[in-house]
Amino acid sequence: MARNGTYRDDNHGKDVLYIGGSDLVRSPNHRAHHFIRFLEQHARRVDVVSLRPFYAGPYPASPLSKLRRGIRAYTAEPVNVTDTGVGTEFQVHKLPNRMDPLLQDVWAYFHLGELARRHYDVGIFGNPDNAILAWMLKKRGIVDSLVYDDWDYFAGFDRPLYWRLPMAWRERFSVSIADRVISVGSLLAELRQEQGARETFVVPNGVNYQVFARAQEKKPHPPTLIYTGSIEEWAGLDVSLEGFAQVRAEIPAARFLIIGPNQNEYGHALRKQADRLGLGDSICFLGYRPYEELPEFLAEADIGVALFWPTDQMKYAFHLKVVEYMAAGLAVVGTRVGETERIILQAGAGRAVDFEAEAFAGAVLEMFRDERALAEYGARGIEFARPYDWNLVFSDLHEIIGLRNGR
Repeated sequence: MARNGTYRDDNHGKDVLYIGGSDLVRSPNHRAHHFIRFLEQHARRVDVVSLRPFYAGPYPASPLSKLRRGIRAYTAEPVNVTDTGVGTEFQVHKLPNRMDPLLQDVWAYFHLGELARRHYDVGIFGNPDNAILAWMLKKRGIVDSLVYDDWDYFAGFDRPLYWRLPMAWRERFSVSIADRVISVGSLLAELRQEQGARETFVVPNGVNYQVFARAQEKKPHPPTLIYTGSIEEWAGLDVSLEGFAQVRAEIPAARFLIIGPNQNEYGHALRKQADRLGLGDSICFLGYRPYEELPEFLAEADIGVALFWPTDQMKYAFHLKVVEYMAAGLAVVGTRVGETERIILQAGAGRAVDFEAEAFAGAVLEMFRDERALAEYGARGIEFARPYDWNLVFSDLHEIIGLRNGR
């Protein structure tokens, strides 16, 4: 049995290493988690490398306080090794975030201990933060072939130049060392081909359709917006809050549920913003909720929010939450940019708008005032999301990764 309780055929003959970095810890519902679950059901052994945040304490906090707490946590437990039942997870305490594009993966390499003495048929790495680690493991013969799980355009992040320049190099390096590149969307796959990828495949993000379909049976609730996922600046929640204030001025009963780990500086700023706007109990910061519990909240919502900052990164991003909203029978309001716009318009399940509070509020008010159109958006989203079930999305991975055919 795999650790998630599903049947696993132990006769499969491949040993796989998945290098997921901090995404496995920081983002509870990340593509990497679903990828690993698939591997655990179809490979002989799956070992995982992840990174714990340097600082995981309360916010706000001074830089000196963060440094002290981070050093204390590292000293207490530099590496946590866990037996998952189908392999081992090596969780390394990372350096401060400023080191992400520079030495984070080299730091991890020198903390791997017994893992660095094992052998793997396939090494899969996501996030270019892990590129040098993956390259070093292949050079040493620890992994035979490398697959780059290409889920974002990191060079397009809205970060300082000292971060973006080395990250742009790391992305190209990731493409150059990978035997195969699995991109989350067609736009990203085309970019990697231009950058010289040997082989590219498109495997989009998906949804556990059976789980999220539970939310299609709606419970009584007031007009409700919902956001689920990472509470980071790229999510554009500050603009969404400004727009929601305009919605509430027209529909006083409206509410906005925000679900995701919010113990960070941006989360703190959002709570202060909500207070400044006088939103009171209409804004519910619900914090982290387990993946399996999300449908309980989605069943009490009408519109899923995906108003991301329109950066170069967002041109290529394929967010899980957009398809999850649709599977739950929600309409979607998202930014008019890249894959987000394409998915919403292709599904006919909502509105793609400019990244402005007024445009967001206008689309939401139109939906709430036209119950028939709102229901039609939800119905179209349900049908669009069906083929994005993770089992269907991952159906070609056996051949792409080479789990069975001896690649």
